[in-house]
Amino acid sequence: MEKNRNFTPQKLYFGWISRRNKFLEKIRRLTEDNKRNFVLLPAAILLAGVFVSSGIVYKNYTAKESLKNIEISDENQAPLIGSFAPTFTLKTSLGSKINLKDLRGKNVLLVFWSTQCDYSEGELEDLKKFTETYRGRINILAVSYMETPHTVSVYEKNKQINFPIVIDADGSVFSKYGVDGTPFHFLIDKTGKIAAIWPNAADSFGLQTMLKNLSE
Repeated sequence: MEKNRNFTPQKLYFGWISRRNKFLEKIRRLTEDNKRNFVLLPAAILLAGVFVSSGIVYKNYTAKESLKNIEISDENQAPLIGSFAPTFTLKTSLGSKINLKDLRGKNVLLVFWSTQCDYSEGELEDLKKFTETYRGRINILAVSYMETPHTVSVYEKNKQINFPIVIDADGSVFSKYGVDGTPFHFLIDKTGKIAAIWPNAADSFGLQTMLKNLSE
């Protein structure tokens, strides 16, 4: 192979110097970058910590809000069989107050209805017979929906009602029980828990069927 005549020790030396200088320049740049990184790294770690902390705080906040919403939903949820019946105090057409809580220790058939409802009218005779048959064992309490005392009083006299009717003047008790139509029945046992639920009109068979859910 033919030798390179341009290759001399001087050129080799200066070539090495050039490569060395380039290498040192790279080292300098890397050093400068590391210095900047050394300064920026703690700031980056601090910012990361802030972001993580913010995420944790936000997550805890949203979790608490979700739990709060769940609790509110539970309060507004219609009661189920086995749950305690929401208590209330309402007045009769004569102004007497009846508190559901005062009926603890007794079985109660709570009937949500309206004097203007044909379906409530349709179950009335069976309900009156049921009241007589189970008097002393089952207490019937009807809750009338947003009607005047006069309207209820006239209805009681004309229909010879043999069980008390209280008036839900603002519809709040209907809302508590999640009732959006009449009639609607809740059978409450002596402990205050709901033993049976019967939506719509209940004839004699329906009323008897609900009683099977009572322990005594």
